[in-house]
Order: sequence, then structure tokens, then C-alpha cells
Amino acid sequence: MSFYSQLRKPENKELKERFEEARKIGVQTLVEKLINIYSSTDNIPDPQTIMFLREKTKFLMWLGEKITDIYGSKGKDMVNKGTVNNIVVSWLDSPTLEAQYNKYEEINQAKPDIIDQ
Repeated sequence: MSFYSQLRKPENKELKERFEEARKIGVQTLVEKLINIYSSTDNIPDPQTIMFLREKTKFLMWLGEKITDIYGSKGKDMVNKGTVNNIVVSWLDSPTLEAQYNKYEEINQAKPDIIDQ
């Protein structure tokens, strides 16, 4: 814990960047080792070894997402955590809302149909 608290200090910014780069290289090395194991068809391991490798692969996938952005999930980037998404449900009993709804409907109808293209 003392090492990580030292990394968080502003004066150790360069050391922190070098440490993070070393972690990325370490994860990349582990992935390349697994690729070599899986691509080898000369010596097929026994079922217990296959199960161990499968679990190790799942762990490395999880770890890779946490340590580096190389192996991160793309779905996480799609959610903007800085905004609040509210859904408003209302009836068109207000002239302002009805005018806004009609405006959106006109825009929607003016779009060319993608299927016809």
C-alpha cells in the first residue's frame, strides 16, 4: 500500500506512467503466451490442464480490462457517466408539447427510408 500511495503523489507522475506502461507490457506478454499455448496443435494437454488454462484466460481477460485499455470492453465507452438520463412521460394536453411532438414527427417523416436505399 505504501508503494501505491507514493505513486499517487504529484511528484511521482513520471514513475506512475512508467509503472502503468510496465503493467501493460506484462499483460501483453501473458496474452501472447496464451496465444502460443492455444495455437500449438502438437501437444494437446489433458482436460484438467485445459480447464486450468480456460480459467486463467478468463482471469487474464478480467485483469486486462482493469489494467490496460488495450483489452477493454467497447460497451463501457458508450455510457456517459457524467450525464443524467431522464425519461419524461406526459400527455399531449399542452399546446407547447403538441407543437414540439408535431415538429419531431415532421422531421422523422422527412428522413429517407433506409431500407429503400
